[in-house]
Amino acid sequence: MAVHRFSEDDLWGGVRKLNLIQAEFTSVVRQKRYAIAALNENRRSYVVKYESGNTKTIPISDLFAVYCELYRLGRMPRGYLRIEANGRRILGHTRYSHAPGATIYAIMPKLDDAIRTEKGGHLSIRGTP
Repeated sequence: MAVHRFSEDDLWGGVRKLNLIQAEFTSVVRQKRYAIAALNENRRSYVVKYESGNTKTIPISDLFAVYCELYRLGRMPRGYLRIEANGRRILGHTRYSHAPGATIYAIMPKLDDAIRTEKGGHLSIRGTP
């Protein structure tokens, strides 16, 4: 268990930077591409655009909650958010059982270089077993 490196404000700054440079990020398993389509500064949320053209809005507080959970665990299996009890405990809801959860997994290594993607799409913190 490690203490997370960045605050929610730091992650929001990272999301804003990715939006500014129009960076794409890729799903950890299926190699689908995503991009940030818009930011809502007042609500502190970002809109992810999928290759299909569909969009999902992600509050930075949800990204930060999953980020903190990853640091708490040291390693997060790909299907972790699909387990209803995990979603409820971490986020207070279960909306990320698939699509938006995949974008959160995909963006985290872009925001924190200590996060690595393992084979099979699991995330882990460098230096943890």
